[in-house]
Amino acid sequence: MLIGDFNYPDIDWITHTVKSGATAETNRFLECLDDNFVTQHVTEPTLSNAVLDLVMTRDPDLISSVSVTEPLGGNDHNMVTFVIHHQREIADNVKEVRDYLKANYDKIRSELASKNWDELLVGSADKCWFCFKEIIFDLERRYIPLKKCTRNKRKKPMWMTWKISRLVKKKQRLFAKYKNAYKSAAMEAERVDMLQKKIQKAIGG
Repeated sequence: MLIGDFNYPDIDWITHTVKSGATAETNRFLECLDDNFVTQHVTEPTLSNAVLDLVMTRDPDLISSVSVTEPLGGNDHNMVTFVIHHQREIADNVKEVRDYLKANYDKIRSELASKNWDELLVGSADKCWFCFKEIIFDLERRYIPLKKCTRNKRKKPMWMTWKISRLVKKKQRLFAKYKNAYKSAAMEAERVDMLQKKIQKAIGG
């Protein structure tokens, strides 16, 4: 969506044509919108008899109920109001995970010990891995219960991956260590300075 005062009074937005005597720039502007499949939604004048304030979208159904109203305060342009149709998915902050603290490890170990692995793990490495994985997943489903947990609601930037987050935390730890070391060095220097003054005073006395 692009909104603003574009100052092209010679465009008739109802017929989508350029008035006679319009500048070359005006023609290029309208051609640019057409070439990029951009829809301009304001058709009523926003200043005198000209439509200067435009609302443009690539999706013609993105906005509706466009209306031109009275100016705001001392502004000479009329206000433009409209409704934006935008949907977003709200992520469920509750998810189910395996509760490994309550797993029945005795049963898991017992069943693993009872398996005849020489008979089960036969064939290619991929086939053996698939067989082993299915056994582990089956034991997990049967002996490790599910629990509900709440995801962290704190918002973070889209670029903040787990790797970047770990590096940021490492940087913070190093900076904290540096500050503590600097503070210790400053305190030590202050103590040395005080001792030096006491020595000079003792010598002078």
